[in-house]
Amino acid sequence: MVTTGQEALEYYTPQQVAERSGMGLTAVRLFFMANGFGGSVRADRLLAAAQGLGGEMVEELTSLMAAARSAFIGPTTQRLLASVNFLGGDPGFDRYMDQILSAARDVYGDDYYVTGVPMSSYDIGHAFRQDLLRVNVITFLAILLIVALSFRSIRLPLILVFVIEGAIWITMGISYLIGEPLFFMCYLICLSIQMGATIDYGILLCDQYRSLRLSGADKTEALSRALHSALPTILTSGVILVTAGFIIGKTCTVYYISSIGALLARGASISALLVLTLLPALLSLFDRHLIKGRR
Repeated sequence: MVTTGQEALEYYTPQQVAERSGMGLTAVRLFFMANGFGGSVRADRLLAAAQGLGGEMVEELTSLMAAARSAFIGPTTQRLLASVNFLGGDPGFDRYMDQILSAARDVYGDDYYVTGVPMSSYDIGHAFRQDLLRVNVITFLAILLIVALSFRSIRLPLILVFVIEGAIWITMGISYLIGEPLFFMCYLICLSIQMGATIDYGILLCDQYRSLRLSGADKTEALSRALHSALPTILTSGVILVTAGFIIGKTCTVYYISSIGALLARGASISALLVLTLLPALLSLFDRHLIKGRR
């Protein structure tokens, strides 16, 4: 019914059959009555009953129907096509897919496969939740370990991880708030780049601040000088990332790649903003816990 189209599944009246076949209307009506078709019959049933009549047209249609059926019914498997009128972003998408899977399970047990765009979206959505949690946990622990080894402290890494993860969550949260689709591969790529950039920015500022505090500068002076020293590097790197991402997002015609560019531009700007605003505030707030016993 893939190759013959909707005609194979449509119902035909005696008048339509007479017009298409060139046979007399009376003969066709008698044929309908003899086979118990009533006022109309589906094309595949009509063709099956007409095989005994012979004729070039019947043979041609029978051959075409057999080819169509072979695409669905094989020696060990059968195929069923379902046409759905919902999209992956619809509110009831998961519920609809659960109903389809439940219906297939009731008939075939575990001996079935469901494929297609809706099923792929369903699988990715469910795998995304588990993978997202796994990626976030591993990322959190990796950042914590790397920064802890760099500063030989546990308090400062906790602050940096909070800022880094905060920048990532804000970036992804904006996509949700504006209704922008977020593909898992785009998320992973931007997560890696944004995480690396934010770590660099944060370590640079924290290292400057800690060095100044340990050398005897007070909290306000240390923050001012650390920001003044780190600002050119952070802004230069941030502007490069934002510009590159913005250009990719606006010029690339491949949606997935342009999404990565737009997400990268947004993430780099948020990372730089949090490192220059939130991180200094946290360093000042927890100063006595970070510098205590290190003079």
